[in-house]
Amino acid sequence: MPNASPSVIENLCQIKSLSELTEGQRAVVMAVRTCVLANMQGQCCCGHLAQYLGSAHSAGSFVKMMRSIVVAWPEALVVHRLLSAKTSYDEVLIVDLIMATIKNDTQLFYSMLRDMMPKAVIFSIQSAIREFVDTLPGREIGLEA
Repeated sequence: MPNASPSVIENLCQIKSLSELTEGQRAVVMAVRTCVLANMQGQCCCGHLAQYLGSAHSAGSFVKMMRSIVVAWPEALVVHRLLSAKTSYDEVLIVDLIMATIKNDTQLFYSMLRDMMPKAVIFSIQSAIREFVDTLPGREIGLEA
């Protein structure tokens, strides 16, 4: 097994708090948490998601994106409680995947998932994230590239 570079190890060991994220990134983390927790309880979360994401259209697209991610993820997504100031690795990874999509950085996107799943699945997730990002005209929740 090849040795991981120090920067990879540092990134994996670093726990970010919500306060370290931009407003838009925090909105995505809260939407991820809301979506996962509502799904566990068999509830609809679109109303809450629309508050975080700015529109019902974005909320619907976010739910589709999360379904794509949850189906492909090798293990159950790890999320913190809604009011937790900490972030999980999965929460931050989803934010990073969205940011790579906004920046049109396919290589970065692929590199974040290549050890977790097959290429076809990665492209499926990227497509779902692209559909979500495209519902955010003007990046109204502050997810600037």
